[in-house]
Amino acid sequence: MSSRLLLIGLATCLTLSLSSPAIAATVVVKADGTGAASTIQAGIDAANNGDTVLLEPGTYTGVGNRDVDFTGKRITVTSVGGAAVTIIDCQGLGRAFTLTSGENENSVISGVTIKNGSAEYGGGIYAHIAKPTITDNIIMNNTATEDGGGIYIYGAIATTTPSIVSGNTITGNTVSGGVYQRGGGLWVNSTDIVIEQNTISGNTAVDGGGMYLSGDLDNVFRDNIVTGNTATTSGGGIYIGGWGASIDGNLIANNDAGSWGGGLFALSTAATVSNSVIADNSAGFFGGGVYFQLGDPTMRNVTVVGNTGSGAVVTYSSALTIDKTIINFHSTSAIQCFAGGVATVSCSDLYGNQSNAICGVDAGQNISLDPLFCDSGDYSPMPSSPCTAENSPCGDLIGAMDPCAITGVGNTTPTLSTLYQNVPNPFNPTTTISFSLESRARVTVSIHDAGGRLVDVLVDEERNAGPHSVVWNGTDRAGKHVSSGVYFVRLTTPLGTQANKMVLLK
Repeated sequence: MSSRLLLIGLATCLTLSLSSPAIAATVVVKADGTGAASTIQAGIDAANNGDTVLLEPGTYTGVGNRDVDFTGKRITVTSVGGAAVTIIDCQGLGRAFTLTSGENENSVISGVTIKNGSAEYGGGIYAHIAKPTITDNIIMNNTATEDGGGIYIYGAIATTTPSIVSGNTITGNTVSGGVYQRGGGLWVNSTDIVIEQNTISGNTAVDGGGMYLSGDLDNVFRDNIVTGNTATTSGGGIYIGGWGASIDGNLIANNDAGSWGGGLFALSTAATVSNSVIADNSAGFFGGGVYFQLGDPTMRNVTVVGNTGSGAVVTYSSALTIDKTIINFHSTSAIQCFAGGVATVSCSDLYGNQSNAICGVDAGQNISLDPLFCDSGDYSPMPSSPCTAENSPCGDLIGAMDPCAITGVGNTTPTLSTLYQNVPNPFNPTTTISFSLESRARVTVSIHDAGGRLVDVLVDEERNAGPHSVVWNGTDRAGKHVSSGVYFVRLTTPLGTQANKMVLLK
């Protein structure tokens, strides 16, 4: 072969190697240090963008397993067995993860328990100028002296898609001893971040016992359970600052504030609170359910019931709009206005409060009738309620909850379903997903990556009662083989969604 042909061949090989996509790798870490990497930090150091650091079940302690730095990498740190059996115990000597190098939504922490962390900011996870994805973790018993007992996110960076904080249990975290002491469970000051389907309970701070959320209107807080949190001053459940956020579909219950806003305190915002239940919260002074100060917030399709403190809803120097909302059974007046605050209220039900007045004026064109809640405890109205769309004066649903089903009236029984663990697991290249239905129903079986992003839809159709199975061959919707890592299968029926974790190892 001539030297010229040899050079051409070498150039061609080099070009092909440079143009070929990198193959994602999985770095396995074991708690006893015998994995491919000896510690979590060593696993991250060995990983490249797109890789997965996979933790085997066990309790991870010591240097290299706390104060772990993502170093700017777009990688996934997750577990084989889930958060219940994969524990990062910081032992009060530091936090679990630090992200300070522009990490974005492709930097993922998933499926671990983080406990006993301690730091000035972010006792469990600290993200500064970073917006990671944090999913399906247990964040518990961590402490901070300033902000974010469990999680701290300051995310002043642009990302291509919203960052996600989803499916976490955030419980028993505390902020105390510093100047600010905000956000017992989590402190977030960011743009374009979605916080959804978390359980935030039993956390403590001065402001924002459960969460302190600041930033802009691109932020979304939806479908969360916020319960049993305590703020010594404001926002027992949630404290909202800055421009506001969309607060949608949440249960905010049994929280306590020493002064203002037992369930929710909102300062200087254009926040929208919608489709949420705010129940059985208490405030030492004003706003047993909700306290708005400054701004022009909106409440729409909210159920505010059984709260304690002066005023179920308080507006202080804010122009509050309330629409299609139930305010019931409060120990004092329904709506109070202070310092020039005003409330414009339409198509709402104010009933059973010590006073049903709106800032000292009668309810006007709104109704004051028993909403006839069902006995289910979720504050759904009965079909005969004056708050249903069929019966309300404006022809729309009043409150957060759809009418409850009454036995014997129509097809009211939801379809019971069971999602079984896929077999084999881990797998390569295929696995079988099995599920059963009690009765015929519409079923969706979908695959999602560790960050919650949709990979493929395997089933989306009516299925008969009985057992069913479907095979996933490890490809996405375009038919391309996905990389090694952790994935989730979700079974959705009229009753709700179930999910299991799967591990693809190549």
